[in-house]
Amino acid sequence: MYRAYFEVPSDPKVKHEKGSSPYLLKKLMVELQGAESIQASFFLYNNRFLHDFLQKQVLQGTQVTVYTIPLDGYSEVEVPVSGYREKKSKRQFAEKIFQSILQSAVPAVELRLFPHTYVWSETQFTRGTYAYSLHAKCVLATFKDGKHKCILTSSNLACADQSHSENMLVMEGDQESIHSYMQFFTHLRENSLSLDEYRHFKAATHHDVYYKLQKKTDTQGSGNTLFTAPWFTYNSQGSPKVARTYIFEFIKRAQSRIYICSQHVNDYSPFGTEDHKGIVELLTEIAVNQEIEIKVLKQTTSEQQKQGSRAEKAEKVLSRLPNVEQKVWHPVIHDKFIIVDNSVVVMTANITPTQFAWDQDRDMIYVIDNESVNIPNNCFAEVNAFHFVTDDEVTAQYEQHFFQLWQSARNLP
Repeated sequence: MYRAYFEVPSDPKVKHEKGSSPYLLKKLMVELQGAESIQASFFLYNNRFLHDFLQKQVLQGTQVTVYTIPLDGYSEVEVPVSGYREKKSKRQFAEKIFQSILQSAVPAVELRLFPHTYVWSETQFTRGTYAYSLHAKCVLATFKDGKHKCILTSSNLACADQSHSENMLVMEGDQESIHSYMQFFTHLRENSLSLDEYRHFKAATHHDVYYKLQKKTDTQGSGNTLFTAPWFTYNSQGSPKVARTYIFEFIKRAQSRIYICSQHVNDYSPFGTEDHKGIVELLTEIAVNQEIEIKVLKQTTSEQQKQGSRAEKAEKVLSRLPNVEQKVWHPVIHDKFIIVDNSVVVMTANITPTQFAWDQDRDMIYVIDNESVNIPNNCFAEVNAFHFVTDDEVTAQYEQHFFQLWQSARNLP
């Protein structure tokens, strides 16, 4: 059983006090009401309305564990937020929640941090640069009747974040997905730190770049649901590479249409692949069949991206194909999904050269205090979630959402 929810901001300029997706936040809280246990991975955890809800569930007997990145990954840029007289930053909102948990005199939400960072080439390490690999926004809720809900969303639900178009997929009764979610959260726990453990780690190392994984796991893929992470290999293959293979095979099945919606679409000559073929190159091969309609909808153009050269090449390559249309809606698009015929893959990953890259024993070089620091044998991989849906009704809902965004977007020149 699936339920899908969608949000398009009426005014993208407004940064709402209830976070970047007030409607999805409301729906998420309804879905989690009455759960016996909640395990959640949030890239950013600074929404006081979400935290107050989860804290209330704890006081009613629910076991709640939230995984997120350390405070150094939260931006310190102060912006106007509705409901507040003074400008606020993402970090300020997060600090208040972290402190409330540390100082709580009653049972509190268990907060665990995943400090793993990753870079492909020498990178200046500064606070708020988002070098952390945890990008999955997903929840596993267990109820007293034995039922489970697996929830995946594109939204950060974050305060002081831009209002975006977002989606949320709720799955019930899918045993393969439940197993995958259980496995994911089991290993996320093994590789994360409690607030107290993180305090001691930071006191000893001063920088999160020194964090190494505690345990790595080789597992088998499980049908509809897939997770990527630096601790996961699937049949001895890096999990991001496996995810890329799954998506390639999914796209190759297209008979009539491929609709891509993602904040970024620049997976061109990607990192960490032997044949250097990305999703953009795959689209050029499929477009030879001009009966297949291909639409690409994204938030940013090449001028608005750090990896602008790849995005520029991707835009130029796709613009030469008569059956490919490209549109952009800045700064609204934040959804991440691909529709192929009557199926859809919903994910937390963008279509970029980094989010499908894998290097298990990579030396990572950070510039800290103007000195190069080499971190040997780290793992380059992002933490993301993917769910492949073969359901006509759900696909139709995502199609409707896609075209609502498409009508408001502008054509790329």
